[in-house]
Amino acid sequence: MRKEDVNLELGFLRIPAGKTAFARRTIPLTPLAREVLATRILRANSEWLFPAPNNATRPLSSVRKAHEAALRRSGIQPHFRLYDLRHTALTRMAMASVDLPPLRELAGHANIHMTMRYLHPTPAHKKNVRVQFEDFCRTGVRRAGFESIVAL
Repeated sequence: MRKEDVNLELGFLRIPAGKTAFARRTIPLTPLAREVLATRILRANSEWLFPAPNNATRPLSSVRKAHEAALRRSGIQPHFRLYDLRHTALTRMAMASVDLPPLRELAGHANIHMTMRYLHPTPAHKKNVRVQFEDFCRTGVRRAGFESIVAL
């Protein structure tokens, strides 16, 4: 990630390259992400916000060792991959009723089918959907003027 890819004023991160054209995108930043990136920008000694440990003129190429060490220190079990966080974030956004087209764009997927592979609704969420549907059938259908459908 380069300094030039972060716009703190507008609150977004630009992803300039990726495997597909859809991977090139802008991502809105959370307040915490803005804070972290602002600190990295202030401390950066090169164009890279996360430079290689032994050469600040090159980007950090991998966080695998740091991730594995953090897992060991924390005692987190079972082991998980950093990529699992992507699945979790997309799943939670979907469970928060974020529409699929923005999720697809945030993830950089070429189509909704790929985004759907990332979503893993929990049993509690599926139960909540059933409860919402039952509530709608009991009360919302009448308000929406769909009584004839209920009679079917």
